[in-house]
This record gives sequence, C-alpha cells and structure tokens, in this order.
Amino acid sequence: LNDDDVERLCGALADNSTVTFLSLSGNGIGAEAAKFIGHMLKSNKGITTLDLNVNNIGDDGALFLAQALRENDTLAELFLYGNQISVVGDNHLLYGLQHNSAISFLDLQYEVGLSDSAVQDNIQKRVKENLKDCLGDSCDNVSF
Repeated sequence: LNDDDVERLCGALADNSTVTFLSLSGNGIGAEAAKFIGHMLKSNKGITTLDLNVNNIGDDGALFLAQALRENDTLAELFLYGNQISVVGDNHLLYGLQHNSAISFLDLQYEVGLSDSAVQDNIQKRVKENLKDCLGDSCDNVSF
C-alpha cells in the first residue's frame, strides 16, 4: 500500500462503525500513512483492534498515533512491533495513553538499541491500569 491508498482507506473508515479489526501489517507504510490512520482513529468508533506490525512508522508516526489515542475511546488493541519506534516514539505513546482508558493491549516488542525498558515498563503499567479498569480486580495476576 502507498500513502494515497491508506488515505483513501482511512477516509472510508473515518465514520464507519462496522469494521472492528484492521490489519495493515507488513505493508511498508510510514509516518505519512500513520498520520492518516491517526486522523481516522479520532473519529472512528468501530475499530477495536489495529495491527500495524512490521512497517516503518517510526517516531513521527508514533506521535500521530499518540495524538489519536488521546481522543479515541474505542481502540482496545494496538500492535506496533517492528516499526523502528525508539524511546522518543515510546514517550509519544505514553503521553497518548495518559488520556486513554480504552487500550488494554499494546504490543511494541522492545527493540534493542531503540527503546528504553523503563519507558516500556511505564507504557505497560498504563495499559494494565486500563485493563484493570475494564476487568476490575480480576486482572491483578495479569503479567506483561
């Protein structure tokens, strides 16, 4: 897929509440496509699972997604491993998660040399808080 394809797809999904799962994994999309996805997520009320694994989203794309997380209350699972997201992008995502109570699963898969385990730990703590809010005390034994 190229950026124009992703822009058209996101335009169609912006007000769609029927599609709940979207996988764009392994399509080589980058930050520009992530910008379109982030914009779509701000208004989409259907997608609960978004798989963006193994792309080239990077830190700039993580920023666009983080901005969307601050406004989206539907997305529960976000898959982002293999996207060359560094500690900068991790911090963007942590910022987005601070105002999001819907994400209960976020897969970043620590990338050696790029990410910081302390930031990743903080991200996972926030995700666990969201999960606990959804499940109550029944998730006390959940580990990441």
